[in-house]
Amino acid sequence: MKGFAFKIITILVGAVGLATLLFGCSILPSFGPRSTAILDAADIEQVQPTEEPHFRLIDISQTTLPTNPSQGSEYFSANYIEQELLRNNHVVIPGDVIVIRLWEAANDGLFANHGQRETSFTLRVSNNGTIDVPYAGTVTIEDKSPQQIRKILLERYQGRAIDPEISVSVKETNSLGVSVLGAVATPGHVVIPSQGIRLIDIIALAGGVPHPIWESSITLTRDGRAETLMLDQIMNHPDNNVIVIPGDTIWVKRVPRKFAVYGAITHPGKISIDQPAPTLSDLLAKSGGLNDMQAEASSVFVFRPPAQLAEKATDKAIAYRLNFARPDALVLASQFKVEASDIVYVATADASEFRKLVTMLFSPFFGSLGNVQNLGN
Repeated sequence: MKGFAFKIITILVGAVGLATLLFGCSILPSFGPRSTAILDAADIEQVQPTEEPHFRLIDISQTTLPTNPSQGSEYFSANYIEQELLRNNHVVIPGDVIVIRLWEAANDGLFANHGQRETSFTLRVSNNGTIDVPYAGTVTIEDKSPQQIRKILLERYQGRAIDPEISVSVKETNSLGVSVLGAVATPGHVVIPSQGIRLIDIIALAGGVPHPIWESSITLTRDGRAETLMLDQIMNHPDNNVIVIPGDTIWVKRVPRKFAVYGAITHPGKISIDQPAPTLSDLLAKSGGLNDMQAEASSVFVFRPPAQLAEKATDKAIAYRLNFARPDALVLASQFKVEASDIVYVATADASEFRKLVTMLFSPFFGSLGNVQNLGN
């Protein structure tokens, strides 16, 4: 038994030498570049002054936390935001529903009695463009505005009603419609109420969106021009809740949001988080945290493309680095807002390469030695 143990020890010593050799040759597969490789890329202009650095490197601290990034514009253009309600240009067409309200100056009038001086009629315009009004007969109102209809009715009631006052409004119309398409509960043609309507309300009339607002993009097309915002941007900024006008097309699309987390992490890959403004802490927690056997805790990187940066003065990407050996690292990670275009990478520690290889080589021998000892017992 002692001879066998001696052989095992000899094998282990040889394995250590082999592990050292392999580690020095760096042939063990890693989970990505080491932190030194990333730093070399960031400082490449010092080695080759003629080349621009690939990206800027910023160590995360309370003073360097980035402002919230944004994907493109956060607002619709002024043409959309400044659109006013269309109140006076509508003309009645067949199928519309109008409301006529009539007031008389005395109690004993054509309609007024017992102190009730107001009378109202809700009428649908016939296919030939007419309505039948009590004591006024058949009135042709197709292609006429509410003001023109009011004038006709005042003439019809002259001498019948006591000093009448009349108002006409359109309750329903088929001409004031928009198309709401895509990821809504009931896509199709939606009629705009006579009093006008705004973007969020018209989406609600179409049944609303079944997905999170931060994963729902809204494209508003008007006169051949299209602009797109996320639904949470519309709801968080009242100016974006623009007035919808006839002929608009609204396209609702789900944009699934995935975050890339790679390197020495427990569960690397693309992950989803069901909250509107996730942080670096949320991503690392969702990914299972740093791998104790592999991660270099001082080198957790967040790569951010230039188009995503709030500061538009630079055309270079930025690599933010967080050192989890800092006492305030968890606080900083919980304050660092991430976007779907970010790439989170946890660098592999140099020492972990040796540990991985030693573990891989020694585990079978330790298992065999344990089995032999069990047999001896």
